Formats: sequence, structure tokens, C-alpha cells
Amino acid sequence: MRKKPKKLNKILKKDNYTCQICGKSNTGMIHYKNFLGLERWEYLADELTTFCYHCWLAETGIAVSWPRDEL
Repeated sequence: MRKKPKKLNKILKKDNYTCQICGKSNTGMIHYKNFLGLERWEYLADELTTFCYHCWLAETGIAVSWPRDEL
């Protein structure tokens, strides 16, 4: 599994590791509220939120194949 910088872990913790769309818990996808082309850890904390994979896919329309333990 990839290591997440401390800032991203703070976002997950702030959101209680819960998707902010559907409420699914134990999720770990960080989503940009407004994509600016930066790395995830370069955004301000209030510009990031937690999504589950399914809500992230519905929001972005981008399908990504990751190992299951990273979803």
C-alpha cells in the first residue's frame, strides 16, 4: 500500500475515514473539491474531502484499477 503524507491522513481523520457523500466508513480516497492540478498534499485542508471509491467514480467518471487493499 502507498504511504499517504501526514496532511492526507489528517483529512481522512477529519472525515472519520467516512465517505462524505454516501457515509460508507473505512474509506480512504481523497477527493479535490476543485481540481487545480496540484499534488493532493499541496491543497489546503478545506479543499479536500473523503470519498469511497464508488462515489469518487460517480463524481469523476474515471475508472482506476488499484489493488483492493488501497480502496
